[in-house]
Amino acid sequence: MGPISDALKAGFRFQGLAAFFRRVSALVTANERLDYYLYECRPSKRNEAEFRPKIPDFALKRLSSVKELDELIAGGYDLSAEPPLTRLGLEKGAVAFLLFVGRELASRELVATNAEARAAIEDKYPYKVNFNNQEACASGAWTNPKFRQQGLHTYVFYKAYDYLRENNIKIVWSIIWVDNIAAQKAHQRFAPDIKKVARGRYRKILGLTFYKESLI
Repeated sequence: MGPISDALKAGFRFQGLAAFFRRVSALVTANERLDYYLYECRPSKRNEAEFRPKIPDFALKRLSSVKELDELIAGGYDLSAEPPLTRLGLEKGAVAFLLFVGRELASRELVATNAEARAAIEDKYPYKVNFNNQEACASGAWTNPKFRQQGLHTYVFYKAYDYLRENNIKIVWSIIWVDNIAAQKAHQRFAPDIKKVARGRYRKILGLTFYKESLI
């Protein structure tokens, strides 16, 4: 018998029928099926005006600590709409790029320059990042539905990549879902610095993870 069947048998034996079925249900509902593109970016000096959004009253904040985040919130900035990832990333050394319209969070990107920060920002996919060789990864991309289709996240990308360039990062890795056409178009604006290098398939079935990447 395999590890899954052994675990299910053990669950039935020691937890009872109701708990057993709850465990099976949790395994089934935890299944994931994701297809993505892997992008390689080699940041170079770019003209900020090329990416600056036209929306009025916006501000870009770069944070590198939880203390800075708490000070921002205490100052009246509203992050209540975002998935709660920024704090988790900052706790482990990620850098957050937050774009506000007025005091409301409109878009976000997180970057990691070490493995612990990468794990914290939910970058669970198997592509390799050589943090010891001036590489980093970007993840946690999010835009408030109220502010989509206004080019805000393209500007956040620009600020994140420019920060990494200034800190001598040579390669930035990121992924975009195959069906996220808007994000793919945003990345294309950074050509020739950025290119699509692989297509990945990620599957999580009954607690087991499978993945495959094919070069493009």
